[in-house]
Amino acid sequence: MIITIGGSAGSGTTTAAKVLSEKLDIPYLSTGSIFRQMAKEHGMSVIEFNKFSENNADIDKELDKRQAEIAYESGNIVVEGRLSAYFIEADLKIWMYVLKEFQKENQNLLMLHVMKLKYEKKVKLQDTWKFIILILIIMKFMI
Repeated sequence: MIITIGGSAGSGTTTAAKVLSEKLDIPYLSTGSIFRQMAKEHGMSVIEFNKFSENNADIDKELDKRQAEIAYESGNIVVEGRLSAYFIEADLKIWMYVLKEFQKENQNLLMLHVMKLKYEKKVKLQDTWKFIILILIIMKFMI
């Protein structure tokens, strides 16, 4: 099973993906780790490589390609990346974002959008993984 988790900055995608990976006992892949590896391959710091990639569409294409290859080869994986859901055919695609009314209050209340089911739910950051597992169970019974 391939699960993608994307979202706006600060929405907790990394935390959710890591915890979900641990709870499901399947690997976790971060777009950031692939990006850092690519920077190293080019002999650049992450900051230098980020600047270099701004005007180089080939970097984005390679990043997308590597993510997809790793996901498909693994078969069972949680992939965390802002745009992963758009180019990886996943069994479950989750998009997370912080509701504006809670950003100032720092309440860690998120909105999860389950892309295939067109379903949204407000959840606390620490409960994200529980909600995703619930969605997986529901999807299993829908098949």
